[in-house]
Amino acid sequence: MSGSSSSRWRWVPLLAAWSAALALGGCSQEGSAGGCGPENCHGCCQGAVCFGGSEASACGLNGRQCDDCSTSAQQCSDGSCVPASQDGGAPDSGRPDAGGCAGGLSQCGASCLDLKADSSHCGSCSKACLTGEVCANGTCQAVADCRQPGSPCAGFSYCDLANGKCKPGCAADSQCPQPGTCDLAAHQCQCDAAYHGCGGACLSDSAVASCGTSCTPCPTDPQGTATCDGTSCGITCNGGFHKCSERCLSSSSPASCGASCSPCPTDPNGTATCGAGSCGIQCNAGFHWCGGQCVPENGQACGPSCLVCPSYPHGAASCASGGCAVTCDAGFPGCNSWSAPASMAGHSSSAVWGSSANDVWFVGYPGLLQHWNGSQWSVTYKDVCTLNGVWGSGKSDVWAVGTAGFDYHWNGGAWSSPVSSTGNDLNGVWGSGPNDVWAVGDWDTLIHWNGSSWGSWNGSFGHLLGIWGSGPRDVWAVGYTSRGAIIHWDGSAWSIVMRGSSSTGGAEPLSGVWGSGPRDVWAVGRVGTIIHWDGGSWSPVASGTTNALVGVWGSGPNDVWAVGELGTIVHWNGSVWSPAASGTTQNLSGVWGSGPGDVWVVGGTIFHLGP
Repeated sequence: MSGSSSSRWRWVPLLAAWSAALALGGCSQEGSAGGCGPENCHGCCQGAVCFGGSEASACGLNGRQCDDCSTSAQQCSDGSCVPASQDGGAPDSGRPDAGGCAGGLSQCGASCLDLKADSSHCGSCSKACLTGEVCANGTCQAVADCRQPGSPCAGFSYCDLANGKCKPGCAADSQCPQPGTCDLAAHQCQCDAAYHGCGGACLSDSAVASCGTSCTPCPTDPQGTATCDGTSCGITCNGGFHKCSERCLSSSSPASCGASCSPCPTDPNGTATCGAGSCGIQCNAGFHWCGGQCVPENGQACGPSCLVCPSYPHGAASCASGGCAVTCDAGFPGCNSWSAPASMAGHSSSAVWGSSANDVWFVGYPGLLQHWNGSQWSVTYKDVCTLNGVWGSGKSDVWAVGTAGFDYHWNGGAWSSPVSSTGNDLNGVWGSGPNDVWAVGDWDTLIHWNGSSWGSWNGSFGHLLGIWGSGPRDVWAVGYTSRGAIIHWDGSAWSIVMRGSSSTGGAEPLSGVWGSGPRDVWAVGRVGTIIHWDGGSWSPVASGTTNALVGVWGSGPNDVWAVGELGTIVHWNGSVWSPAASGTTQNLSGVWGSGPGDVWVVGGTIFHLGP
């Protein structure tokens, strides 16, 4: 029927259905003679009349009551009323697309079926053959008494010997898909082991086209090959790729580096990279990798060690090629190099300390007390063989100690000599304030100044050569017995922390100690020994020299100097100790500075770093 006559169907649906049935031959002989029902009508029934079942006014299959799709502006498709196609074309034939099913089967809903032999879906989905009919090559065919010669059952059917009717089912293995057999009791086909049924075919459980119990192919990937283990699907990725959620991703891409399924981290000043299976960052020009991020190449975070370059009173710190550099101000060409002051040529000193760049004291032999005020030197000698240590709490409170227990005190105007409590040689002095001063020396010597007098502290400490503390309850002293020794004051008692332990680097005698705080303390000694306290334990650190180191001092945790025999000077930049040229082979014993650009080194000669 054409679209132009659709309005007439709405007015006289029953008449139109009757006419259409006659015109199309939809009324079966059985229907006109003996009523209409599933046993004698392929289409639909309207009373005792059988219609073809494909017209909008008489829609249905398998002998059920006809539906009138035209009353709801719908069309008839495969025996059911469905919305009219939007493009005005012919209704869907109901034949499925076989592309999603294996083995030449067709898809009906969620099932893959053989429309050539399935009597419930013969030729098209849901088209069932009548009782006594079989489906042969997609067509329902009636068979006479199959028990009579020359009346075999066709297609997938068997002869019911009780009534001579052909019924759906198998009677021989040859009717079944291979590899498979016919269960003669149930007249049903069954697939062999390791195969499963998909519509009318037996498919392999281990084939990627029908893996496990599936009737659809395994998913694949352009960079891999689908696999099947007999139960479930998988993917084997090509070389250089790895599996992520059933996909093959590149192992050399920053989006999926190595065996990861997550992208590499990025940096706002760099680009994510992937090399040898590991993520990385390529910093942009003018930036470098430091502390887990790309930072500008400057003196505040120089090179891969993130060095804070030292500043100088007459020079600007900078970073070049991953190392610290300095540009000296005009008129100060040696702002960052060691030099020997001309006025001190020929002088030697054992120790140095100052309250500022313009108030520095040097002590030594014979009883030498010399002072630098920032522009000129003054020299005083005392009646003592050698002064070994010097320290002060300020310009008007300075102590110097030496051989035979001698001690001298500067009050800002003159030196005096309070009586100490020992006759042993004193080697070092340090205090937390004017009324809390410690001095150490040979033969277990450890004395304390309380603001008015010296008192002794007894103990088996060995020979003590250096002392330093971060406060009145955190003081370290170092020296040796037969090996290195370290003792500690906690505010109430001295205790031996280490004595001759090679595992902590203290097997050699120790002579100097200094720290920037309670969790950053350095001790130095013979054979280039340097050990570090991090607040929990002492551990050795490579110094880069085998010469004995005697004195140590720093301006902060990333700027520490150590000096020793044969003109040895080494510097800690926060990451590594490295040598600094002194230009002398004389032994050096002490170091102190007012800051990173103003440092004094003493010994057989006196050196100065700065203008």
